[in-house]
Amino acid sequence: MKTASILGIGVVLVLATGGRADFSLWDDEQLTLNTDQHLSGHLWDRSQLVQVGGHLGTLYAFDSSTADIDGGVVGSLYALDSSRANVIRGSVGYLYAKNSSDVNISGGLVGWLDALHSSAVNVTGGVLDTLFYAYDSSTANISGGSVHQIHAYDTSAVYISGGVLETVAALNSGKVNVTGGSVDWLYAHDTSALDISSGSVHRLCAFEFGEVALSGGSVGDFTARGTADISGGSIDSLYADKSSNVNISGGAIDELYAEVGAVVTLSARDSHLGTGLSLDGEQVLGTGILSGEWLDGTPWVMAIARNDTGATILTAPEPTALLLLFLLLPAVTRHPK
Repeated sequence: MKTASILGIGVVLVLATGGRADFSLWDDEQLTLNTDQHLSGHLWDRSQLVQVGGHLGTLYAFDSSTADIDGGVVGSLYALDSSRANVIRGSVGYLYAKNSSDVNISGGLVGWLDALHSSAVNVTGGVLDTLFYAYDSSTANISGGSVHQIHAYDTSAVYISGGVLETVAALNSGKVNVTGGSVDWLYAHDTSALDISSGSVHRLCAFEFGEVALSGGSVGDFTARGTADISGGSIDSLYADKSSNVNISGGAIDELYAEVGAVVTLSARDSHLGTGLSLDGEQVLGTGILSGEWLDGTPWVMAIARNDTGATILTAPEPTALLLLFLLLPAVTRHPK
């Protein structure tokens, strides 16, 4: 194996291919790899590795070191203790980030990714092919690329502004914020929270104790088993399941299905009952077309396709509208003698 060293600035360039060797970099040393095979490598201090080809079995990055994967294959990459890993091209089979480390994926392919202890992952391109787990208050920013599956645990947060994602889950107080992109299946469980203001979600689900805030974007099927606040966006089918508590003050909902134990509250300026619907106080009974205006005057039309005995659908008028109605009543009615 031929190497060229430039003394004084700590740069080592591997020029030819072949051989198997381990390496360690310290201080400000830099290394560029384009060889066929390396068993493992260690980066310390402020050192930097640039891989443009070949195969590296395992790479460990510590301290403030940087690993740039710009080609070739890496079996396992461990970014530890405030280090940085950049995947630009090539592939990484397993990527592990721990202790405030940074991972930036702009291209290439990553098989499996774990982020722990306040690490940060930024995905602007490339492919996350299998699983991505975020633990211990870690953060993931997805603005591009393709992601197969993300699970956010332990107050970790996932921010989605672009890209194509198959499955995204918030568990154990995790958080997911969607402002763009496309998600096939998004769900919250165990006191976790979802916030959607734009983008597209095909299937959305809030399990027991999960919370969803929807203010924009488009949703196909939404199954609510926890708490949901809907103030905007569009939903094809809304399923209020079991002990769900759904508050609707805006948006467009094509169909509403309310099962036993569900409570759905519509905060609207007024409402109009279609054939098959009736009111018992503020509770809507039966199935049919319900329409009206939201508090901002936006008209809406909703088909109540299921309204089980034991489900509760309420139409709560705007408080100011009630006050206006009270003020318009004749004085003799308001102050009977």
